[in-house]
This record gives sequence, C-alpha cells and structure tokens, in this order.
Amino acid sequence: MKILIICHEHPPLGGGGGSAASRFAMNLAGQGDEVLFVTSTYKDMPLREQTDGYGVFRFDISRKNKFGCDIPELIRFGLRGKRFIDELFKDYRPDAIAAFFAIPSGYVARYASQKYKIPYIVSLRGGDVPGFLSRELWFYQFLATPLLKKIMGSAKRVFSNSRYLARLGEKTSKSEIAVVPNGFDTELYKPDFSKRPGGLVNILFAGRLVYQKGLDVALKAVSILDKTRFHLNIVGSGPLEGELKALAARLNLAGSTTFMGWLTKSELLKLYQQSHILVIPSRDEGLPNVVTEAMSCSMAVVGTNCGGIPELVENGVNGYVVEPDDIKAFSEKLGGLISDTDTINKFCENSREMAGRWSWADAANRLRGLINEH
Repeated sequence: MKILIICHEHPPLGGGGGSAASRFAMNLAGQGDEVLFVTSTYKDMPLREQTDGYGVFRFDISRKNKFGCDIPELIRFGLRGKRFIDELFKDYRPDAIAAFFAIPSGYVARYASQKYKIPYIVSLRGGDVPGFLSRELWFYQFLATPLLKKIMGSAKRVFSNSRYLARLGEKTSKSEIAVVPNGFDTELYKPDFSKRPGGLVNILFAGRLVYQKGLDVALKAVSILDKTRFHLNIVGSGPLEGELKALAARLNLAGSTTFMGWLTKSELLKLYQQSHILVIPSRDEGLPNVVTEAMSCSMAVVGTNCGGIPELVENGVNGYVVEPDDIKAFSEKLGGLISDTDTINKFCENSREMAGRWSWADAANRLRGLINEH
C-alpha cells in the first residue's frame, strides 16, 4: 500500500507528535508499505531524503524554531501544503493519507482527499483538540473548532494516542474516535543497570520548560526532601527556563539539580539508563513519549493524573500518580521511593515488563487496519 503521511514536524524538528509519526512511518515501511512523509524544513535541511526505509519531502514555511511552530507557521504549512500537494500529485498518487495533527496536517489531507478522491485518516495529538491545554490555547481552539469539525467529519477515521484525548475529541467530532497508543521500542530503549549509581537516586525530568509540563511542581516537591539522597537532572528548554532556574536557586537546589538543555537521542538514552525515577508533573498531556521510553529503560515513574499518564502508570505497580499541582502528594511519593530501594527496583522491573506488551509494529498494524476499514 502507498501511504502518504503528513505532519508539520519530523525529527529532528518538533516534539512527540513528529517523533510518533516518524515511528509509524518507519514501521509501516518495515512491514512492506511504500511510505512518503511530507513535512516542513528548517534552515539547511535537505528538501528530499530517504531515511529508515521511507522518503521524506520537505517544504519551506519560514520556520524560526527547531522545537515548535507558532500560529503563523502552522497557517503557512496549511496554505503552502496545498500547493505542495498539487505539485507532488502530478506524478505520485498514494492509496491513503494519514495526517498527524488535525491542524495543520488534517487541513492539507482534507484538501487532497476532496480534490484527488483519496481517503484520509487523522491522528489527534493534543493541541489540536479543543479542551486540551485550554488555559493557553482556548482562543486558538475557539477559532479553529468549525474547521476541526469539517476535517474530522470528512476523515475516514479519526484516532488519538490515548483514551483521554479520544474522549475529549469526541466532544467536537460527535463520533467515535479510535485509540492507537504510541508504541514501546524495547530494542532501542533498554536498561543498563551498570550505569546506575548505588546510594544516590537519580531523578529525571525531560520536556519543554513551559507551564503545561509542571516542572515548578517537581522543584517544589524535591526541595522538601533530603537533598543528600537524590539528584534531579532536567532535560529540555523553553520560555520558562530562566524563571525555573531562579526558582531552583531560591529553593536551595543548586547542588542537587542540573539543567542540561536539550540532548540528542543517544545522550538521552544514556541518561535514562543512569536514572531510577522519571517525574512527569504535567498539567495536561496526550500520551507522552518520554514515559514509554523511560519505562522501556526500566524506570519507575511518578506522574500526574492527567491526559494519558494514568494509562501508562499504574499506582503501586510501576510508579505513582497524584493530582496535578499537588506538591505535598508529589513530594510524599518521591520521598517514599528514594528511601525504599526495594520498591524502586520492583517498579523498574514492572515498567520494563509492561513495555513489552505493545510495540510500534503493533501500532502500525492498527493504523493500517483503520485505513483498510470498510
């Protein structure tokens, strides 16, 4: 089958949505499908390349940031994407289109479907769902909702990566949304216990430094704990970086926290292998890749009861889930873990076992099944 994937981001650009789309592409191609991935370019990236068994075609949207797009850039992706499709389809026709993010990719897919009579499916990833991150995105989502209804209504199927996003999306689509969770890659992400120190517990946070991710909660939670028992490594950057570094200094965490900026995939893998506990204190989430990667590397997880996090973290099995912004509960769960090596080891073992239940190959098969539904 010839499958066209459309997403405004593709590694090394963007975040979890583009990364997930690329993993679907790689596994579909590995299973024999002919996959082409249309995305945006940045600086001197090649406009065409072959990677992991599939083709990547890029076009310019005057993108200014490697890690995310602003609203004008998303609009340009939609408008220029239509022109790009017209040029592409002069000598190429897929059997189906998979759009990751209803806006802007779903907008381009709907245009291609209506003009060239090709079915498309849409993957909801978070920010494209009204009600997700409503504090930051409510106005954008309010304006976009009429278009979102058309995009979802015209799609052959709509799917999300978590039950939470599916329920949220169904309020807009008024029809059933399938769930295709992100896969676990237990071959690439695997533990190496020789890298984990004895005595000191390594805690890891990885994500954008924005309000949604809740790092301020984690910093306040660990500031209550015995600082000789742990070290918190913080991977990522963002608009709140200066403010969060100042908060860490005020909380006397300079000696027990390290802000590391963004890391390469291989550098992050080594850090997973060196760490015991992942903290994900988010205020809203889809199905975060960082949790699936950490679980594959046999890490315990302390997260919040929001989005798809409780679909990955089972209380008392591979970690703990507390309510968002509950600093006291977050601190209590972390404190209990760093003083109980046996429980950490049990949670780490359970995470690795749970990661083996659903692979990216399984996810790709499910996506293909949605395309082939009658």
